[in-house]
Amino acid sequence: MSYERSETEVSGIQTLSTSGVKMTVAPGRPVDLVRVGVVLTTATTDANTLITVQRRPVAGAAANEVTLMAFNVPVAAVGTVHYADIPTRAGVPVDPGADITVSSNGGSTAGAGHVFVEYFPRAFAGPRVASANKITVV
Repeated sequence: MSYERSETEVSGIQTLSTSGVKMTVAPGRPVDLVRVGVVLTTATTDANTLITVQRRPVAGAAANEVTLMAFNVPVAAVGTVHYADIPTRAGVPVDPGADITVSSNGGSTAGAGHVFVEYFPRAFAGPRVASANKITVV
């Protein structure tokens, strides 16, 4: 599959030592999610922070969400980048009206950073845009 360029969305600083959703991305066009990671702004003190990535078929609704992957953030210094590629060659399709959540289990006693997701935009056509409604500007 050939792409011209990827796009990256970055969160504000998120505390990884507390559990919960750290970032939600709800694209307004079809995309293929390919990578998720964190840029540390506070060092991690142990390797117990688990980052989980889930896709929700309906944005904001946890029903029928699917876990795409999970990875541990190692003990690491400020300014280091830790990421994981989605384990499928073409990425995971995310349609308009769906969302991606990135969560932390809060397993580390310290650690914070910018969470990021990387994806490739897809053509805005076909059944993948069934939830997208064009509005006429008046």
